[in-house]
Parts: sequence; structure tokens; C-alpha cells
Amino acid sequence: MATALSYPFSIRAGVRQGRILSPVLFAAYMNVLISRLKSANTGCRLLSNYYGCLVYADDIVLLAHTLDCMQKMFNICTEFGTEYDVKCNDSKSVAMRIGPRFTVCCKPLELAGRCLQFVDCVKYLGVSIVAYRSFKCTYCQLHICQE
Repeated sequence: MATALSYPFSIRAGVRQGRILSPVLFAAYMNVLISRLKSANTGCRLLSNYYGCLVYADDIVLLAHTLDCMQKMFNICTEFGTEYDVKCNDSKSVAMRIGPRFTVCCKPLELAGRCLQFVDCVKYLGVSIVAYRSFKCTYCQLHICQE
């Protein structure tokens, strides 16, 4: 297979992916979002610690105890995305319920104008998290999950 190169061009805005400043600048962006979610009193807490927004690199998991709270978090994320020109990956953004009513149909959740699909399993950092009565995860490949 032949390799082809374009004409050189300069980058006048942003930081290239994989460069030394990329994770630092992304963390600065994400800190703003996490602070907004936390100060809006949305998401899960355990004692005095906030666990409503789990972030590793560009993978984000939002945790909330009600659908209304989750929708409020999505609204904050949508506003943040508009303000900072950050876009959610439509193919990776899904919703999942865990708890006694995990099989009950519920109202749709919307992120950036798009209704999210509810899934039975999602893969996060190599671990498959499964919709169930209580928190359940597996490391085996038995579950076909969203990446």
C-alpha cells in the first residue's frame, strides 16, 4: 500500500493529540466540567466525597441516583460542550440503569440534543459493567458491550 502525504500546513489553534501538553490541557478542561457538576449538587456522593463524574483520559462516566438528576448532569455537560467547543462521541454515549428497577422502561435521557440508547452492558477501562439489581461487573468476554 502506497503512502501519500498532504502539503504541509500550520496548526493555529488547539494542541495535537499525543503531545506532551495534551493531557494537561484536557485535564484543565475536565476540571471545569467536574467542578460545575459538583457545585450543582448533582451525581453520587459517598460520605463527603463526590463520585458523580469519573474521568480517565477522555472516557467519562456520570453516576446519578435518579433520572432527573442524570438529565440535569447531561444538561450541564451540553452547556459545557457548547461553551468550550467540546463534542460528545455519539457512538459511545449510552445510558444504563443499575438498581431494583433496572429492567423497567423509563423516560429517555438526552445529551446534546440526542436521545441516548439504554444498554444492558457497557465496557469502561476494560471492565464490563452490567445492568443489574446491584452493581455488577465482569472481566470476562462473555458480555458483548459498548466500547
